[in-house]
Amino acid sequence: MSLDVNRIVDVQISVSPLALQRAGFGIMNIIGKSDIIPISERLRSYNSISEVAADFAATDEEYLAASIFFSQIPKPTTLYVSRRADVALPASLLTGANAETTIATWAAISDGAFDIDLDTVEENVTGCDFSAVTDMDGVAAEIASNFTGACTWDGLRFILNGTSTGATAAITFANAPAAGTDISGLMDALSTDGGTVNDGVDAETISESLDAIEAVNSKWYGFSFTKEVRDATVTSAGTSADCLDAALWAEARIKTFWNNSSDANTLVTGNTSSISYQLEALDYSRTATVYNAGDYPAVSLFARGATVDFAGTNTAITYKFKQLPGLSATDLSASQADAATTVNANYYAEFGTQLSGDSVSILAEGIMANGRFIDEVVGIDWLQNSIQTDVFNYLFQSTTKIPQTDEGASGIAQVVENSLTQAVTNGLAAAGNVVIDNETVFLPKGYEIFQSLVEDQSQADREARKAPPIGFVIKGAGAIHRVTITGTFVR
Repeated sequence: MSLDVNRIVDVQISVSPLALQRAGFGIMNIIGKSDIIPISERLRSYNSISEVAADFAATDEEYLAASIFFSQIPKPTTLYVSRRADVALPASLLTGANAETTIATWAAISDGAFDIDLDTVEENVTGCDFSAVTDMDGVAAEIASNFTGACTWDGLRFILNGTSTGATAAITFANAPAAGTDISGLMDALSTDGGTVNDGVDAETISESLDAIEAVNSKWYGFSFTKEVRDATVTSAGTSADCLDAALWAEARIKTFWNNSSDANTLVTGNTSSISYQLEALDYSRTATVYNAGDYPAVSLFARGATVDFAGTNTAITYKFKQLPGLSATDLSASQADAATTVNANYYAEFGTQLSGDSVSILAEGIMANGRFIDEVVGIDWLQNSIQTDVFNYLFQSTTKIPQTDEGASGIAQVVENSLTQAVTNGLAAAGNVVIDNETVFLPKGYEIFQSLVEDQSQADREARKAPPIGFVIKGAGAIHRVTITGTFVR
């Protein structure tokens, strides 16, 4: 018997932990109120309009908004659609995903039954006759006809809803009945089948819905609502208060609200009733409103920015001049365009020369409600996340400790510099003059990093193992939106 070579050469290889991923700044969340997505699920991800069409009808607002999103060029790749509770909702049972789908099996049953509790009261569902059903929707309809609540088939499972609504509404898994042919197992509705039961939900405010959706999945960066939430008085459930609530919610987070408006008051100079005026007055920097007679212009605008690769070279864009496929430009007079600009509302209009008669439709002006340029807000969000994520991974993935020394701090500063260099590479920043301590300084690299010394730290910071402060100044590259050219013709 030979001796193990480990006695001479012992090799051990450890696997480093996976790095924290940077946030994605190209994911939009369209928030609607259709009952397609169960409230317990809240959110689904889609990669094409055909995937959306598998869940939503072509007339559903979620589908209409998604079709605008996926019509943009270049085509974005990821869209979330989520559901809010605009009214109190019933308790629900979502069965497992292995329900019987052979129609012949169901058609052989003429006395199907099961027991279930609604609000702690047992209901005996009996008399389900499936002899005439031809598909799973028909199976669900037959169950519903003998059940005081509702039953639907979503293509994968049964969804049973109770009759009462609100947070006190309750439902249980199904159980075998005392009489009749037990179909609880065929429905995959037993407690052991992998389904879920969910209590009812009270009607939510906009911010409460956003909180609930974010708790399920927070990876989206921009969000927009289906058309019942817009402007001032479109419906009793869609008011300016809803838009303001959404804008305030975004303001406190690294999120952006893309607000669609078709309120003609936006184009009236001095009018104070439009949502654009209200948002501008509140100085919100994370809400972009786009005025257009079409339904979802802001969704299209976000979709154009969704394809920006901040890891690339010269990839940063300005949102002005962009086209919105699937939407018609609004015919605006000069005074109407000025009125929209005054309240920081973006608009999609035709620009051209009178002599040629040619024109092109473009987005103007590419600004947030407070007048900041959209590309600047999104770019800074990317830079903040890039630095935060990379510095965390530098600390997290180091196989040895980062010493609390000037050399250790320099390692962190180098990680910061990598992100700043990429900001110059992608076009967010560029060389230029900045004012530092009341003195104009030229930054040839587009940025400058300041690192304090360990010896200047307080004893408290030293004992708390804090790195000495690291700061930087970076010069934004900006973008040219207007040009004035003068010339002299000399004979």
